[in-house]
Amino acid sequence: WLFPPRHIGTYNDETQGEIRRILFDQRQERLGLETSQEMMMGDLPPLPNGEKVNVKSLPPGAEYIDQETLDKASITSKK
Repeated sequence: WLFPPRHIGTYNDETQGEIRRILFDQRQERLGLETSQEMMMGDLPPLPNGEKVNVKSLPPGAEYIDQETLDKASITSKK
């Protein structure tokens, strides 16, 4: 081992989340099911031009917000 094994709880939240995602994706692949990335891609509506959103093209920390969600947020903030 390069580093001795550590309990997942000793890592910060971001690292724990990434470890859990990797383990989840590995399990899903073994079972022949969708990975977390494939699940996210399936939930996104297409762009106005009909093109499918590619989450991988978004920079880290950015999220895709569809027009309906944006409109609801705009209405709520104007009140």
